[in-house]
Amino acid sequence: PRVLLDGEAVSLPFKQAEALLYYLLVEGSAPRFKLADLIWGDRGDEKKVRSNMRNAIYVLRKALGTDFLVERQKDVLEINPDYRVEVDLLQFMKQEQPLEEYRGDFLEDFYLKDNEYYNEWVITIRQGYNRVYLQRLKQDVEESFQQQRWDRCESSCLRLLQLDEYDESTYCRLVEIYRMQG
Repeated sequence: PRVLLDGEAVSLPFKQAEALLYYLLVEGSAPRFKLADLIWGDRGDEKKVRSNMRNAIYVLRKALGTDFLVERQKDVLEINPDYRVEVDLLQFMKQEQPLEEYRGDFLEDFYLKDNEYYNEWVITIRQGYNRVYLQRLKQDVEESFQQQRWDRCESSCLRLLQLDEYDESTYCRLVEIYRMQG
């Protein structure tokens, strides 16, 4: 995962701030207590968790702009709606991005050590994202086949096989493509 601000990569000093940002980018908003539980869980006392939360918010505001995060409702944190924010995951889920823009699993190789709550959220989003990708790939295979766009159909079949190398129906479709091309 990466965050860009005006085309430049943004580096955050600790993973919890990054995790907070990713959560808000996907979910839109959340109560502070939910974010604190999700990211810091039951590690440390409540005072320490609140301090960590304030520090993470400070870090994000420093890196992305002082008014990047707002609280329009009491204790509910959200990304300022006046900011133009693009999240490739959300664009893909709305089918606003072509299949070729799929770059791998959601937050691949990003996790919070010893934090089952946040990591479970990541896995849930990842599975939904993968289901949509798989569904769109299968749809693309069928549409490409019907339109006799053999190269595109073959390419989508090969991507499907990267996800499930034992999918016999995809192999059958590949054989049909090759037969149709002679």
